[in-house]
Amino acid sequence: MTRQEVYLKQLANLVSIVKQHVRNYLEEVFELIHDFWNPDSKLQITIIQLVESVARAVEGEFKAYLPRLLQQILRSFDGDLSAKQVSDRRLQTLLHILRAFYVFGSNIEDYLHLVLPVVVKSFENPASPEELRRAALRTTGQLCRKVNFSDHASQIIHPLVRTLGNGGRELRNIAMDTLCVLVLQFGPDYAIFVSMVHKAITSHGIVHPQYEALVTKLLKRERLPPDLGPVEQ
Repeated sequence: MTRQEVYLKQLANLVSIVKQHVRNYLEEVFELIHDFWNPDSKLQITIIQLVESVARAVEGEFKAYLPRLLQQILRSFDGDLSAKQVSDRRLQTLLHILRAFYVFGSNIEDYLHLVLPVVVKSFENPASPEELRRAALRTTGQLCRKVNFSDHASQIIHPLVRTLGNGGRELRNIAMDTLCVLVLQFGPDYAIFVSMVHKAITSHGIVHPQYEALVTKLLKRERLPPDLGPVEQ
């Protein structure tokens, strides 16, 4: 472990301890983050962990720093994401970034038009590493519990349906779990997608009792549950 990595880890721990009291130093912390940001650097994961610590510490105030930060983060998804082209280091970086998106939570709602395409790109491509596809799908489902996706309904549901046809059992289950969250979030507006999703799950022999129960309630105009239980971290 390099000295820089040690210092950055210590800074992340310190931010986690002092929490909102770091706000007086946010400009300096983010300048440090931007200076060290390099997708090919061994420090990348440590930097992402520092960003997560700051996001948790200052919550809503974090949003002001997102535009420039997202410009750097999203470049990590540029290029070929196929398993043959993604190195182990890059894969681990992308996995940490996906987790960070969930930590950012509602702060990224205004930037979904930037974030959602890279997340979809990560899970929709059958050639992408399986671990990346699973993580991207889980991140999608987790974000659906924190962020309003109503303006991006087709942009997310169509790729999920395609994933039902090109993923294994675990990917299909995660995709179906995500569709369940979307049923709750969209409510009656989800009805226009019911036929398309039904055709896909029937075609691929998918059985998902929770989804079927939610759609039945929706179509009968019965009250839907408030949530689906704790979020998988």
